[in-house]
Amino acid sequence: MSGVEAAGFVLAAFPLLISALEHYRETAEAFSDWWKFKREYRKCKDEICFHQLSYEQNLEKYLLPLIVDDDELDALIQEPGGERWNDPELELKLKARLPRAYELYLSTIVQMNDTIAELHDVLGTDKPYLQEEDLEDDSTLVEEKKRMRLRRMVTKQKIGYEAQRAKFSVGKPVRTKLFKEISDLNSRMKELLDVNDEINSLKASRIASRGLGLTTGLSKVWIHASNIFKVLSRAWRCDCSSLHRANLMLEHRTTNTDLQFHVLFQFARSLITPSCWKALRARIDLADTKSTLEHTSSEVTIARPNRPSMRSSLRKKEISPSNSVVLAESTQSLPPKAKVGWQDTPPLSRASSFIAPGGEAVEDLCNSIAICKHDTPCLGVMKSEEHSYVMCPIFKEKTQDDHREMATLASLLRKDRVAKFTRRQRFFIALALASSQYQLQHTPWLGQGWNKESILFLRESEDPLKIVLEQPFISRDFTTPESDGGKVPTGLDNNIPALGIMLLELCFDTAFEEHEVRKRFLAPGGVSSPYLDLAAALEWCNTEAAEEAGPEFAEAVKFCLSQFGSPALDDKRRQEFADKVIRPLQYCHQQFEIST
Repeated sequence: MSGVEAAGFVLAAFPLLISALEHYRETAEAFSDWWKFKREYRKCKDEICFHQLSYEQNLEKYLLPLIVDDDELDALIQEPGGERWNDPELELKLKARLPRAYELYLSTIVQMNDTIAELHDVLGTDKPYLQEEDLEDDSTLVEEKKRMRLRRMVTKQKIGYEAQRAKFSVGKPVRTKLFKEISDLNSRMKELLDVNDEINSLKASRIASRGLGLTTGLSKVWIHASNIFKVLSRAWRCDCSSLHRANLMLEHRTTNTDLQFHVLFQFARSLITPSCWKALRARIDLADTKSTLEHTSSEVTIARPNRPSMRSSLRKKEISPSNSVVLAESTQSLPPKAKVGWQDTPPLSRASSFIAPGGEAVEDLCNSIAICKHDTPCLGVMKSEEHSYVMCPIFKEKTQDDHREMATLASLLRKDRVAKFTRRQRFFIALALASSQYQLQHTPWLGQGWNKESILFLRESEDPLKIVLEQPFISRDFTTPESDGGKVPTGLDNNIPALGIMLLELCFDTAFEEHEVRKRFLAPGGVSSPYLDLAAALEWCNTEAAEEAGPEFAEAVKFCLSQFGSPALDDKRRQEFADKVIRPLQYCHQQFEIST
């Protein structure tokens, strides 16, 4: 017997008990001494009705998170033997609802079914004299036969009445025991559900608490991001600096601690010769001049692990899912020990000195990348006016063999794309983009604007058709003068409305320009404008987003679109952006965390 079937059997058993007792009452009221045990009968019926209600409430609480449609839920409760109770998909949902306690919950329902069957026997409600008998007119019976049948029925009912009265008189202790068992089983079902829901609520609160200090925890990230862009701009001392690009990985953060930035440097592919470097992945850390730079030895172990789940990319103190650097400081009194990030993957370089005493500065970044080897632990230190940053290579692509391209978000949203997003991946990318908007606003990384053409994803080395969707990058070149990232712009900032449109596209896995709503808002000749695009995006969001991704996601999109033509975010509005965009998107993504 499946869990669904057992639940339906118990649900159907209570009405049968009550119906049989009601039929007995109608018969017994015709006899003069009915009043002698009428009170006990009512107490018995009330007990059954109470336990029936408790069981239905437990079952409804069990089903509520699984069934959105109220009519379908009511049909399940009202039709315990209906076809809906045989649905295998419902069985899977019930198991997912109580992953650890499902077998115990099912066992409790089976015990409930057995106890009710025993109660049927004790009450005698399964006896023939308590069953309905058809007294409708039958044309095949003459009046005399009908009178004889009625006399036999009265005699039969009298016998049944006396037998039932005797059962009520001597069966009270057994009834009390069975009612106590049913009550205990109902309480156990309720406790299993309550504890499970409480644990899920605590999990959700625990995950949400990671973002409670968002505005304070990330108050300085944008300053460091701007500093890094500026020191990188100054570090290109070569004549080919206009041919270099820096791709910054977009990551959701909740704290300033262990601040790290992951950058993929690239040379213009069309001009690469055998003597040119091609690409380098690096991690840039904020260096504490009183601790990091004075250590005489430390270790770097570089490994390229199997790509872990998307959940790990949101955890603190972890880096990109496809590459890993494990740093372990060592003391002068102890010899260095090799460390490996993932045991199932051999390291690409051996442990060695991290930074020489004093920290060697990066004089020419292009040359430093060109001479970097797989066992080079550190490229050096880059200094801004207030801070120093350490650059460590993660993985250097081979000049001859590795021909990986990068795919834009725009290309991955087109109808003709090969790679497909899952809903989990789309929510992950949406959260990464929104969090990056918060972290990188007022920095040269976003500059005057961003869109889906500037959001890039690496292709897999072994299969170029596969995309590393868990690692979005924003790409920037160094052809324009570095902007001042230390001041908040006072002009209009339409980066947030652009983010709103990208969130819509991720919500539906569809390019904005290919959607029918946008096509309806084009001017004659197919001409569009920012105002027409805004109107189209608002209609798309208002009519479909909540149903597709939930009200939290839809409200985040609406807030972004409402910022069209607004000034750049100041500190107060940064808090509002965190509350109305990042946290709702974080909640949407956390639903996948809780389910797993």
